[in-house]
Amino acid sequence: MTNKQLLKHLLENRELLHRNHEHAYEHLQMLRKDYAHIKEEEVVLNMELNHNIAEMQFNSEYEKVIQNTLQVLQKYENSVYKAPIIRHYILLGRCYANTGEFEKAEAILLRASEKISPDEPEFIGWKADIFHVLTMNEQIAERGPDKSIQYLTEAIALLKDDTSPRKANYLMGLGNVYINADMIDLALENYQAAANTFEQYFDLSNMGNVYSNIGTCYLKMDNYEQAEMYLEKSLDLRMKVGSPEHLSISYYNLALVCKAERKLDRAEELLLKCKDILIHTDSKPFLQDTEDQLNEVALLKSKQMALAI
Repeated sequence: MTNKQLLKHLLENRELLHRNHEHAYEHLQMLRKDYAHIKEEEVVLNMELNHNIAEMQFNSEYEKVIQNTLQVLQKYENSVYKAPIIRHYILLGRCYANTGEFEKAEAILLRASEKISPDEPEFIGWKADIFHVLTMNEQIAERGPDKSIQYLTEAIALLKDDTSPRKANYLMGLGNVYINADMIDLALENYQAAANTFEQYFDLSNMGNVYSNIGTCYLKMDNYEQAEMYLEKSLDLRMKVGSPEHLSISYYNLALVCKAERKLDRAEELLLKCKDILIHTDSKPFLQDTEDQLNEVALLKSKQMALAI
């Protein structure tokens, strides 16, 4: 296989990785094994990028990805192959956000933004993705909605004529901002618009994500029947194609429904499954939230037992 053909395979594999396709990880391991002898710079950069995406998407190994990516950037930061370098920066920013290192995430993403210019063919996609991850960082850091809405509005404007899942991802992200700001109607509107696109493309991974978010909207509206329906649909998909991170979110959200309905044993079981995943992935902000919920469930169970005596 020529280097050009291998790069084409790596691009196809990357698309499958982003969609959490069940065979994408196995395919990548085969490529890494069969072509480990190739040291051409463009191939190495793309192979390492796919490897790090896989570790994040399938295993939520944020610390491992951070270390791998820093090593790649240290060696190749001034490479003439700009596209994979920018993607390494964006991935690094996302991992820092998920490990709670918010200032580092923002600095890395702004550095990536400084490295790109409007005359480059991939500028729109790069810039929109940087806005998207900056928004994720703002939301995980709980910094409020204003900058997040600004970032995503600019990203969506860049993709005004786009009907692909990329734009749907930003609509879903905007829904996340609105739901965190308790603007539930606007959140649900954006989630449903995103869901239509994901269903058209049969994008199972993002269908799982958006169903989870729609379920959370109904939970906040105290519509537990609709909440449970969408959250169960999400869990079913995430058991097949979800990352550990996403699976933990499904367990957590279903636990909140069970807690609201006072199905406390089930709520505790789901939260413990969530906690096990978060300990492994070292997701510190979300782990604290889960422990807080476990404490609340334990208190409610104690009250129930006291009333039963």
